[in-house]
Amino acid sequence: MKIPTLALFALGCCLSLSNCSSSLKVSASNPVPPIYEQGNPILISKKQNEVMVRLLSDRFSGATHSLPEFLVVVNNRSKGVIDFSTDNVTATSGEKSVRVFTYEKLRKRIETEAAIQAFAAAMNGASQSMAASMPQQSYHTGSAYAYGSGGYARANYTGTTTTYNPAASAIARSNIQANTSSQISSIAMSRDAALGDTTSMLRRDTIMPGAFAGGVVKMYGQDLRRGKPLKITVQIQGEQHDFYFDVGR
Repeated sequence: MKIPTLALFALGCCLSLSNCSSSLKVSASNPVPPIYEQGNPILISKKQNEVMVRLLSDRFSGATHSLPEFLVVVNNRSKGVIDFSTDNVTATSGEKSVRVFTYEKLRKRIETEAAIQAFAAAMNGASQSMAASMPQQSYHTGSAYAYGSGGYARANYTGTTTTYNPAASAIARSNIQANTSSQISSIAMSRDAALGDTTSMLRRDTIMPGAFAGGVVKMYGQDLRRGKPLKITVQIQGEQHDFYFDVGR
């Protein structure tokens, strides 16, 4: 039967998106030590313009719900207008480039993962429902003996008994359908909550002189390498603001 195979394949695709958890902390190599707000470290780089990077979580993975995330804010202290977006933010782990999510890409990833999970749940429910609809078979074997004028005789036999209980099958299918509906509803709720969290992500902003703007920047967790420094660079009006973090277990 193909349905269980498809369900397991889809579920495997979902699970492959997750990685082991790793740690993040501010590196001592930053030229200016961090300040703290409610235990969260904040790095500030001041040139003509001012850039602030705040570490939002000291643990991360490759899973969508626990990506490495930072709050990046730019204070425009120049006389010109600043066009600020994720295009201004880059990162490297050692010598390797780290991909930065845009608002649109992260939303698409959330929706794709939810669709895969819902498909797996639906296929699993369908396979269980089909199994519950099938007649149940039992196998039995035995031996028979007889005595006649020629002496004793022995014969072996095997048999199959098929039974079907419509009422029990209907109850089982109803329970399976209810459980599947509950799983799909839970997946949809988790998807909607994750999409709601994306509203704080950094999107394109025009920053007027004397104003500031920013948002949350999330990265591909699997691009960060343990034991290699994470360097976040924010380019503003030709200025380069660098921030360093250590990646560990």
